[in-house]
Amino acid sequence: MAVLSKSNGLGADIIEVRYGWSDQAASSGFWKALGEEARTQNLVWGGDWAGFHDWAHVQLVENSQLGRVKEESGL
Repeated sequence: MAVLSKSNGLGADIIEVRYGWSDQAASSGFWKALGEEARTQNLVWGGDWAGFHDWAHVQLVENSQLGRVKEESGL
């Protein structure tokens, strides 16, 4: 299941329906696999963020680039 980010349209939360955001997602290895695949696809994974780990989140560019992309795209 994916939920697109309404704020910028450049990110999505990806969860395994069996686990949702529960601790089982971590213990099953789902978050680790999601992060590895996101990096392989040159996406930003929220699990790599310092301070707040948004395990389900992937996005196209780093947060520092969102304003520039939003301005350039007219979003």
